[in-house]
Amino acid sequence: MYDLALNDDNIFEESPSMVRENFADNATERLVEILVDAGKQLDNAQLWDTRTYALNLLLRIFQVRPALIPNYT
Repeated sequence: MYDLALNDDNIFEESPSMVRENFADNATERLVEILVDAGKQLDNAQLWDTRTYALNLLLRIFQVRPALIPNYT
């Protein structure tokens, strides 16, 4: 998922944020749930990548949909 969101501006020239828009519509709630669950186990090093990718995905999503930010603060 992260690779798609990171490079979506190069995937579809006619709609450079299509992947992030799709994730904003369909995956934001689940990404926040994953991040919160992983955040409850900060001492678990196995969840480091999970937290990193979830945060980076949410950043990319919120860049194209800043109106979603108040829903999750």
